[in-house]
Amino acid sequence: MSAKSTHPRKPDRSRGYRLAFPCRVGARVQVRAVSCGVDLQRVYAHESWLSIEHAGLALELPLVALMRPGPCAVALSVCPDSWSVPAAWKGPLEGPLADLRANPGRHDGMLTALIDLRTAEGTYVGQVAPVSYFATRALESLLDGVHALRHCDQPREGRLPEPSESVMACDIGVVVLLKTSDDIVVAQRRAGHLDWRAGHLSVSASGSLEPARDFDSPVVGLDGLLAGARRELAEELGVGGVHDPCADQLQMTSLGIWRELERGGKPELYAAASTPLSFQEVCMLHARAPDASESDTLHGLARADRERLLADVIEADGLLQRSDGPVDLALVAALLLSRDAAHGRS
Repeated sequence: MSAKSTHPRKPDRSRGYRLAFPCRVGARVQVRAVSCGVDLQRVYAHESWLSIEHAGLALELPLVALMRPGPCAVALSVCPDSWSVPAAWKGPLEGPLADLRANPGRHDGMLTALIDLRTAEGTYVGQVAPVSYFATRALESLLDGVHALRHCDQPREGRLPEPSESVMACDIGVVVLLKTSDDIVVAQRRAGHLDWRAGHLSVSASGSLEPARDFDSPVVGLDGLLAGARRELAEELGVGGVHDPCADQLQMTSLGIWRELERGGKPELYAAASTPLSFQEVCMLHARAPDASESDTLHGLARADRERLLADVIEADGLLQRSDGPVDLALVAALLLSRDAAHGRS
């Protein structure tokens, strides 16, 4: 389906966002996905969820911090050998792997598994390794249900396993939120053919960190991680790509690495980007982007639209669902994280 763009809408003055919830000031709102069938509050009861204040409420998101937002020293050594599935899980994986290989629309490739991450004298150190795309997706399909990988992967009740303890070789995801020169945040409605959160209103670009394409040194720093964010933005929107006249002026900052609880602790690098291009110029670049087909529609979210989206989530008691379709957790999290980063809050 060809991509379309929606023009920024004028603020709806009748809604009164900041006055909509006077009886709930100081209350907590637990943000949750429409598709999540797991009681994450129970399973991860002892984890510190991301909590951000908005409109006098504490919005609690099912994300756990792994690396703080902002500039920081990072040194992740790269294993030369690919991560392999533990022997105990090779049997259960046969079915999901066969299904992936039989699908002509799916192609295997190498992503980046986070093997270990910790702090040492102010630096985030650890280890990453190449991992098969099919292996990560097949493992994720075993999270819940008869195989109960989520439960087997949990060494301590109510907590996530450390990356070094986890059976899941979840690849490091990339989430990018782009703001244009006319103060518009670019969002996309994910195409129906995608294998994750199809049809959701989502961030500007998202994907996975890829070895060789995003880094080729034996040690990966923060720039190497953000290279994946830049590549995804160029592939999905064209921003920062070969046709972007302002590519060298694209700014990118880290909003931290967060573990997504619904996906068993999958690590996601969040990044905020800004461009001197206008929203309409981004739409024109998007038409020529290599992966433009991953979005059905581009949406330009003005400040009032962003407030409206967050208000809708609160009015739905945290459910990520609007009248026009589901909303990606990543979009809500990125909006809140980027807002706090812009105001110097961590």
